[in-house]
Amino acid sequence: MSTPLAPPPPPVSMPSPLVVLEYSVHSHFLNQDQYGGHSGTDESFSYLCVEFGKQPTASPEFLFLGSDEDQTIVLCEKARDTEQVPDAFPVDTIRPQILECPDIDAPSVIAIVELGITSAIVPFNEPTATDASNSITVDSSCNSGDRYPVGTTTCTFTFTDSSGNRDQCVFTITVLTEDTTPPEIFQCPDEATAIAELGITSTVVLYDEPFATDNSNATNLLQTQTCQRGGSYPVGETSCLYLFVDPDGNSNSCIFLIIVTTGMFMSFICHY
Repeated sequence: MSTPLAPPPPPVSMPSPLVVLEYSVHSHFLNQDQYGGHSGTDESFSYLCVEFGKQPTASPEFLFLGSDEDQTIVLCEKARDTEQVPDAFPVDTIRPQILECPDIDAPSVIAIVELGITSAIVPFNEPTATDASNSITVDSSCNSGDRYPVGTTTCTFTFTDSSGNRDQCVFTITVLTEDTTPPEIFQCPDEATAIAELGITSTVVLYDEPFATDNSNATNLLQTQTCQRGGSYPVGETSCLYLFVDPDGNSNSCIFLIIVTTGMFMSFICHY
């Protein structure tokens, strides 16, 4: 086996037709032995000999001469005879393999917020990918832990290897609203009282009626009412219930007593 070449001088001082290639690629390119004169120290790697700024073609224009010990600088020589050019020059056409891509056909990532909240911070496992080149760039439109609005957001992760092969993972983040807040009740009395004249068994009772509001902005919240303002109630205690329910089934109630007692009403005549 030949001794690896020392790093060459800068390209500007090298005689044509030598060129310097400053990167290496994995062994799905031609085996380095096909170029002759070099077996290398790592048989899992081979080198791509092309001019800077050009894409590999079916027949390479340059022949491999050698590399430095770190296999980071490659010397190639332009082929002078067509018989020197190998018959084929395989190019990496395999896309990166994506791991853990959520299913686009289902609500891939779901978060739930209270009705009235407009967004949520959504964590998720970001997709990853592997590639034979061990060199992948990732371009993503979403990030785990970012804030996403109520509704559906489409996320795209694009993985590109060093040969330009790419694959995408597309999924959705869905933020839903859920109403778990019951209606808020106002004017719920502790009790309502009245006095009936002795010998009278009932009397009219007035009180401020309870009412409620809700974050759903629904108006017809009162579902059950067992007492009526201005109604006639017997002497003693009457239990009253006002039950309020919103469109999502959240409920709240106001319960109080109407207490009617008896008493003697006295009238006075004043003489002047």
